[in-house]
Amino acid sequence: MTTAQEILTSSLQTFTSYTRDRISQLRIPRNRSYKPARRERPVDVSQIQDHQLYKSASASFRETLDHVGTFAPYSVILGRCDDSIPLLLELNNPAPGSILVTGDENAGKVRLVHSLIKSAVLLNSPGRVQFSVIAREPAWYQPLARYPNCQQISAPDSPEALQLVETLSAEEELSRRKGPSGRAMLLILDDLSTISEAFSYKHTARLFRLIKHGPRARIWPVGILQSNRSGNVHEKVLGAFRTRLIGKIASSILAASFAGEDGSPVCELESGSQFCVPVNGDWVVFRNF
Repeated sequence: MTTAQEILTSSLQTFTSYTRDRISQLRIPRNRSYKPARRERPVDVSQIQDHQLYKSASASFRETLDHVGTFAPYSVILGRCDDSIPLLLELNNPAPGSILVTGDENAGKVRLVHSLIKSAVLLNSPGRVQFSVIAREPAWYQPLARYPNCQQISAPDSPEALQLVETLSAEEELSRRKGPSGRAMLLILDDLSTISEAFSYKHTARLFRLIKHGPRARIWPVGILQSNRSGNVHEKVLGAFRTRLIGKIASSILAASFAGEDGSPVCELESGSQFCVPVNGDWVVFRNF
């Protein structure tokens, strides 16, 4: 039987440090077999400083962007480690698999995902990265709808949400025959408990396939789940998320169910801002913005 720790580390084997203009940056490594379809120019932060999102971003977010200077295409920022070092996810590298963001109430889960979306918008054109949201409270994401990278924001029980899952499922199936398209899609699922209750068996099965196989088609499910509601989500659906970003969980029993019992810092994290992710048997602690 696969343990919680093995699930957490199944694809997130290592985070590698590399130097770019003497700046160390954590990111998930590429598959050796992965070869980009074409070379694309890196994103220079100096070219996005007039963007409305950059100007309205927190000082820590702007500081992190400026600290790095340039980002690879398809990059999004998950958070910030010590000394302004960003934790990166590259949406053209399927190795990490889908992302689960969990923690107690007020752990900062939605805030973390908002920062992820904003970094995607800043660092990528709408033709390169888009995002769609299925949310229990669509109003929480409505301010982001004005950005051209936004495809749609809908409630779990709406026809639009069901159609979105159908459309993305068809794209995932097509990509297995013809390869992924040039566009990456972030599919925000907030929250998984409500979505599981609203979806039929058919749509739950299709969502499961997207969670398990979507990143290979550049379709990236990002699920949000309050830790004490995990019992409302089928264990196969939870197990399909290969990378987990875990915020504060006060209950040691719940913490162990998500993180295992090997020195996890989950119970000691600062609620509202700190998250952790396993790296080579250790834990990297980072902050949202």
